[in-house]
Amino acid sequence: MKKYLLLLAGGLWCSAAHAQAPVAQRVDNQRNRIAAGRADGQLTGRQARTLRAQDRGIRAQAHAERAANGGRLTGQEHRQINRELNQNSRQIQRKRAD
Repeated sequence: MKKYLLLLAGGLWCSAAHAQAPVAQRVDNQRNRIAAGRADGQLTGRQARTLRAQDRGIRAQAHAERAANGGRLTGQEHRQINRELNQNSRQIQRKRAD
């Protein structure tokens, strides 16, 4: 019985960590795109700072929502975070193309 509980607890911990990974990974990918845009001159310093600040805000929002819900995002919160990440991704793309 103890082995079963340990396996169950380990599985729940892994699933909670896995749920956090997509948001953090997307923010990291977007930060890399911003850095690349800055390095090749497609983004100004001001544009890069604004885009990074938006990413920080999204990551902080996800963190706060997880903390309020026992380490998990609700479906609605996950969709909202995803929409915000998509919007920021499009802004990065548009600003780099200007």
